[in-house]
Amino acid sequence: MNKQKKIIIGVVGALVIVFGIWFATNANNSKDGQRTENVLENEPTIAPVDSSVIVKLEEATRRGEVEITVEKAPEGTKKAEMELTYNREKRPEDETDSEIIPDGVLAGCEFKSGTRSCVKTGITLGTCSSGVCRYHTVVGSVKLSIIFSGSYGERSFEKEYKL
Repeated sequence: MNKQKKIIIGVVGALVIVFGIWFATNANNSKDGQRTENVLENEPTIAPVDSSVIVKLEEATRRGEVEITVEKAPEGTKKAEMELTYNREKRPEDETDSEIIPDGVLAGCEFKSGTRSCVKTGITLGTCSSGVCRYHTVVGSVKLSIIFSGSYGERSFEKEYKL
């Protein structure tokens, strides 16, 4: 066999191996001919707080408001970023066909040096503008997510409450 035939056989063999590897890799990442991606594969996760942390979500004395009480936060906590998410009933001015609309509100709480508790009051479940508030009628439970930040880094908390 001459040198030219050996080169051609080597190139064809290499192409078969490369395409075989490519096909095998893409076959593992697809289902029914559609390519899937692991988008969250490298997303960092925040460790949860331990079970000694007490978090209460209660209706406030003012209509349409809630308050959040945190006790026994992790030692060294400086702040807590809070997110309340819930479903609400549709209002006449809402431009949607859905009778139930997802909504939410953000809040935060700063911890004074050496303290492990805070109370966040006046959280409105609704919208306020020019001194007029339109309160939401909450349907189902309210999900509370908190990210605690402090000398330890970050810790998470998540729980659903019925109001």
